[in-house]
Amino acid sequence: MHLTEIQKKIYAYLCEKWKKTGVMPNTVEIQKFFGYNANSTVIQHLKALQKKGLIEVDSHQRRGIVLLEPKASPPTRIEVLGVVHAGPMIETYEMQEEILFPQIFLRHGGEGFALSVKGESMIGAGIMPGDIVFIERIPTARNGQIVVASLEGRMTLKRYFREGNMTRLQPENPEMEPILIEGGVEIIGVMTGLLRKV
Repeated sequence: MHLTEIQKKIYAYLCEKWKKTGVMPNTVEIQKFFGYNANSTVIQHLKALQKKGLIEVDSHQRRGIVLLEPKASPPTRIEVLGVVHAGPMIETYEMQEEILFPQIFLRHGGEGFALSVKGESMIGAGIMPGDIVFIERIPTARNGQIVVASLEGRMTLKRYFREGNMTRLQPENPEMEPILIEGGVEIIGVMTGLLRKV
């Protein structure tokens, strides 16, 4: 597959941003990084990368660039299952919306779903109210991973730590206290990325 030098640079930039942050840049951020005068220049390069099968672009999403693995299946549209609280453990509630779910978010080959975030307890991890988080449905997690945890029908989005016979669900906001639970919690899934809409 032949790429121009600038296409190589833009693709490398997208891969690096995703690897470091789990968040794809939008076209304005790409424009500023490469110093283009017009956003249309970025869009043209992204269309070229999409045509060559390296990315998928959903123009209806502000951060709608999706990296595609070589010969990977294209992203599919999935429902946002509901709203998860980045705060106290409360019941989630359903919502009706569909978005692109990139296959690259399924790091362990599991099933995926998405949730809309409410609350500010994870702002230190770059997760803001209204963000859409991608969750891979995995029943276990490593210490330090961001998970959707459930206890007696109530759920929250937090950083997970198992410490002896205690579970600590740690917020990423210095103004909020961790949730301490004796024993374990049910891990609904592990966060693998997010989209931000405006």
